[in-house]
Amino acid sequence: MHYDAVVIGGGPGGYDCALALAAGGQRVALVEKEALGGTCLQRGCVPTKTLLHEAAKGLADSGALQARKEAVVAQQEAGLAGLLKRAKVTVYPATARIGGGPCLQVSDGTVLTADNFIIATGSVPQVPPIPGVNLPGVVTSDALLSMAGDLPDRLLIIGGGVIGVEMAALYHALGTEVTVLEALPSLLNTMDKEIGRSLGAQFKKEGIRSVTGARVKAIAQAGSGLTVTYEAKGQEDRVAADCVLVATGRKPATEGLFAPELQPEMNRGALVVNDRYETSLATVYAIGDVIGGTQLAHKATADGRALAAILLGQAPEPPAAIPACVYTQPEIATVGLDESAAKAAGFEPVVGKAVMGGNAKTVIDELPRSFMKLVFDAASGRLLGAQLYCGRASDLIAACAFALQGKLTAAQMAATVLPHPTYSEALTEAALAALTSLKGR
Repeated sequence: MHYDAVVIGGGPGGYDCALALAAGGQRVALVEKEALGGTCLQRGCVPTKTLLHEAAKGLADSGALQARKEAVVAQQEAGLAGLLKRAKVTVYPATARIGGGPCLQVSDGTVLTADNFIIATGSVPQVPPIPGVNLPGVVTSDALLSMAGDLPDRLLIIGGGVIGVEMAALYHALGTEVTVLEALPSLLNTMDKEIGRSLGAQFKKEGIRSVTGARVKAIAQAGSGLTVTYEAKGQEDRVAADCVLVATGRKPATEGLFAPELQPEMNRGALVVNDRYETSLATVYAIGDVIGGTQLAHKATADGRALAAILLGQAPEPPAAIPACVYTQPEIATVGLDESAAKAAGFEPVVGKAVMGGNAKTVIDELPRSFMKLVFDAASGRLLGAQLYCGRASDLIAACAFALQGKLTAAQMAATVLPHPTYSEALTEAALAALTSLKGR
């Protein structure tokens, strides 16, 4: 069977690329070995946020939580299947391997050929070689989100990145005793340092224990539970747990994807592509997590749409930056450069900060200490980035992404009238603070 394009992977990057190509008049097939929606819908973003939402409402029954999560996922999956059907994208529910030609060998025996093949296979949890990591009760986020039965009384999380801190917030809200061990100096170490410090302080206030600079040495069975041995600040310690979550990142999913005679160029497990998403194999493209870099559903979507535009002979507008969100309480969201990254990039940054203690909506919603930071270039006044640690940060960051894409200045943002009482009006305060600093130079 021949198609104009065959997409391998039914996650956000894959299905958006398939839909865009079909809308452009191409005959498209999509091959997905599991359920449509990929990690984001089935085992990541959507299930996690559903559970966080229900936990915030006070629901703590494991069976009811799983039922609600599965209902949300099923509804979204059905909607996606309908979109693909209406677009006349042929879906093959099977595994696939790229062979010589190239062609695609599907597990049901079908061989597909195409003008272009698009790899959008995403990523899988990366599990470090810790002694005892394969013991019962040691899980990745994929398994933890689907655990049936009673919730664990004690959860230890290895990794204080986005997955780790969101799971810490979720299980603490459900009444579980939570400990987070992070090897790097701060929680969310790749983000603005004040965010990591603030989250650590908030965790401590709530009763979530977090230890940074902690190197996990071993996991051992201890009666009906587990014991994790780690070293921090030169001292060895142990923590008992009923369940251990390994949340140390994800790696590109390429295992079994290529026939032995095909050796595409790779870098640390990720497929190497150029600025047109071309791999080293002719007519084979790759997008999303499988090419490394930022591993986010909306980044994969942007890749998929950009590649579709290229294959349809169009010139896509590149994004100024990719926002990132963390669904703790308060929420965290960033886009573009923070102050230290701006300095490293050669800018002279000016930071405008709004502390949310006086923000009426923050007081009304009884949120803890929070803030917004906007980073501007001293020379041009243009926005370089935003770091939000506040209520509804995951929604507010959209305004900052638009401002970055539109190359707005501190003066333009400060002149924008925003409604009261809202979290958003603090964006104006932060822009005004930066504008004052810029005028004082």
